[in-house]
Amino acid sequence: MIRRPPRSTLSSSSAASDVYKRQVEDVGIAVGQALCDALGTRTGCVRMATAQHQVGASSIEAVLDLSNRPGCFSDLSVGVEFVGDTSAEMVSHFFESLASAARVTLHLVSSPDAHAGTPLDAVCAAAGAVGRAFKHCSIRDSRLCGQVASSKGTLSV
Repeated sequence: MIRRPPRSTLSSSSAASDVYKRQVEDVGIAVGQALCDALGTRTGCVRMATAQHQVGASSIEAVLDLSNRPGCFSDLSVGVEFVGDTSAEMVSHFFESLASAARVTLHLVSSPDAHAGTPLDAVCAAAGAVGRAFKHCSIRDSRLCGQVASSKGTLSV
């Protein structure tokens, strides 16, 4: 379990803040690498998917491409400095680290009323949408006959 240093420590000590930031980044990288390893060569995978998830009044859509071209694009804004004990900027950093390590392109899109819920609702909705999108992308499509879903026949590395 990652324990965030007290807020007073974060503001007065850049070392404590750096350690915490690296922990959040490391978790995103570890999860991303595990997903990348699990997907393997991605042959036969559907490859692209979109999924929406709602928690409370917050609804987030994740658009995912198992492209081997890492990128994370998000309009997710929680409107506060902290979500629970986590710095709001770390939420975006987590998804960026995950997308980079998983070698995927990820878009997170907030619904117009996403700010109606709590900041934690928005973060949980984003995590749920990403999980659902990965589930749909990783489905093996028998019509692909073990090929990569790409007009080039390969996913560039």
